[in-house]
Amino acid sequence: RLDWTLALDSRYQAIAWSLVYQQLGSQDGYARAYSRGELLTLLRDLWPLGFGALTFDDLTGLLEEMCGLGVLIRSEDGRYRLRSPNLVRLMGTEEDVVHRLGELAKAPRPVAFDADSHHALIQDSGLFSPLTHAQERQVVPERSGVSLIFASEALGASLLPKALKRLRRDEEQDGRLLELPVGASLPTSILEHLEREMTREVKSRRHFCFQWIRTQDPLVSERIAEAVRYCRTVGRGAILRVIFLLEPEATCAWFGQPSRVREDLEQAVDAAVAPERWGERGVRQWLEHRERVAVPRVVESVLEATSGWLPLLLELDARAKGRDDLVEVSRELATELANGRAPISERIRSEIGLEPFGSALAVLRGIHTVGSVSETDVSPGLFDDEEMSQEDLSSQCEFLLRMRVLDRDPDGCLRAEPLASRLYLG
Repeated sequence: RLDWTLALDSRYQAIAWSLVYQQLGSQDGYARAYSRGELLTLLRDLWPLGFGALTFDDLTGLLEEMCGLGVLIRSEDGRYRLRSPNLVRLMGTEEDVVHRLGELAKAPRPVAFDADSHHALIQDSGLFSPLTHAQERQVVPERSGVSLIFASEALGASLLPKALKRLRRDEEQDGRLLELPVGASLPTSILEHLEREMTREVKSRRHFCFQWIRTQDPLVSERIAEAVRYCRTVGRGAILRVIFLLEPEATCAWFGQPSRVREDLEQAVDAAVAPERWGERGVRQWLEHRERVAVPRVVESVLEATSGWLPLLLELDARAKGRDDLVEVSRELATELANGRAPISERIRSEIGLEPFGSALAVLRGIHTVGSVSETDVSPGLFDDEEMSQEDLSSQCEFLLRMRVLDRDPDGCLRAEPLASRLYLG
């Protein structure tokens, strides 16, 4: 039965077999727990085609699914290990595992599960959640804990509270969602709000709280750490989910922290995700919901014009009312966006939100200039900037990846998103 479970997704096989491979000859019974960062590095080395383009968020989703299937266990500090040493015996001999992993390393990139790329409809709004189904599962697993969502308005930030309310709804509370005031900035203040929420006399066992972090906040790390600690004290009879929503300025500051501090916190929370630009599957879903023809030619024209940025999809929808030829409407929008001074161009730049961040724009320009660069080759020398340290450069790349103006291609190389590059760099 274990073989059948792992065969549901070749990436499940890679993760399980890699954990065995890394512990061959160890004396602790395959009980070592790994951080998500350690696993991502390991998996990219062992199966570049399968994991080269996989993000930290994607890996978190896979690991949580394997916990649900009974293959892995997540420790309190956010590390993952095999549920039992007996699982290794069920996979075959150590030689079998090494052989299987060697064969898998030659396999092509797996096809993603189609439904995971879809977006849920927000009831009574006609709009879709900025988060995919896969991301929603990461943000609100069935246990108490903390999640981070990094989002600009171009990625649908203002829709996130409605999306969270949809996830929160239940028979007793009909979608009640508590917004923690921005004024609750001290760790002690947020603790008071969470304690008050958990002592309310309500029938619901599930409590959802969220807080916006819109600007640079020197206490944000302490506040998130305090929320993590409090969630660990919640009894089994209740579930408390605390979600922090970080806009671009707060996101840039988050990645500007010392990497060790940030990585420890991201390890402690359940998820640290960013809405994605809409891809081919999402655009097809969007077209079908609006009863539009979703043949490849139309999907390609929409993606070419909008690059999957949510405000541009909504703009295209508004312009297409009463018109049948969506390809023509897409071309008209693309032509207008080619003029960097056009009102629509200025609005999208503002909603992506990068203009205040000169260092990030310099990195975007450098990667746009070279076209494609392996993450291992990203260095200050590539950008002729002797003042930028390697850690600063890495943090800017992470920021740009989360804001979706950098993409990671199937080979794991970084590329500048074409439309954002044109809007910002000309």
